[in-house]
Amino acid sequence: MESYAVTDGYLSAAVSASQITNAAGAVISITSGLWNQTTTWNCGCIPSAADNVTIANGHTVGINVNANCNSLTVGQGTSGVLRFVPI
Repeated sequence: MESYAVTDGYLSAAVSASQITNAAGAVISITSGLWNQTTTWNCGCIPSAADNVTIANGHTVGINVNANCNSLTVGQGTSGVLRFVPI
């Protein structure tokens, strides 16, 4: 089976498996804290551009760095706060 990359609606030539992008990780806050603190997140890591990030209900996460993620959900239906902290 061949795999292809899609960019701006165009198919690439067939790519090898080593070139396929990994699925985004799910990173969820486990407590209130700063974005760049590993203790804030379920993975014990700092979210990256490849991660789908959720700030869980009742948690406040402060962004105190230049942060990237694949997608961001603030709250899981009722509450959650994203606060920008001056760098």
